[in-house]
Amino acid sequence: MRFFHLLAAASLLATVQAHAAPTSPEQHGLFDGGNFPPEAGGIATQADLSAYAPPSFTYAELPASSDQVIRCTDCYIGSGSKGVLVLWNGSAWTGVSGEAVSH
Repeated sequence: MRFFHLLAAASLLATVQAHAAPTSPEQHGLFDGGNFPPEAGGIATQADLSAYAPPSFTYAELPASSDQVIRCTDCYIGSGSKGVLVLWNGSAWTGVSGEAVSH
């Protein structure tokens, strides 16, 4: 029983030390890779994240085939809302999990 108390105390101490480790603003943020100015504090805006967004097309504009995920603005899966991610499975555009898409 004493071992478990020691183990719990040691893990608590390690957790407190890990949270207390100083980090610079360049180490914060989502997808920033240290490129945001320090005054941004790691906050990513929609415009900053747009570089990571997949391209958007309507169903009629989808290319004949592609090796990347694309956002289809007028496609939907089942009775879901329009605007889903699609990919080319070799013969048709499907949802990212292989579901049939409608438009």
